[in-house]
Amino acid sequence: MKYLSRSSLIFLMLLSVGCGIAGAKFKVSANTATIPISFSDGLIGRQGDVVVLGESLEAVHSFTFELKPTSVMYGTTPSEVELSNAINEVVSKHEGGGIVQLAIRSENCPQNAVPFVTMLPFYPGCMKLTVSGVVVREIKK
Repeated sequence: MKYLSRSSLIFLMLLSVGCGIAGAKFKVSANTATIPISFSDGLIGRQGDVVVLGESLEAVHSFTFELKPTSVMYGTTPSEVELSNAINEVVSKHEGGGIVQLAIRSENCPQNAVPFVTMLPFYPGCMKLTVSGVVVREIKK
């Protein structure tokens, strides 16, 4: 069995160290939202029944917004991302009654790939957070 040469081992170690470990950790919440929010197509309606987009709910507006929460110490200092204000605002602006198809997507920021600098614990790591959904209102029967 052939082993890696010493120079190959050193190269692999430097490569792994140079790749960096920056990033961000965050907690997403909507604790003070004043309207119902759902990851699915349905909500609880006025009568307490389930209302579904395309049947008892009509789409009023689709929205997407992006945030870039940061943290230091390799993501051990999490950011709090509170969506309530943004969600309340978009629903109010479009005279909706709730949000369906809420989606939250997280991607790495390009700054997390800077070689060697990302090893520093105070280097701010970041994540691109994309929040999207559909503002709906109940169809009056």
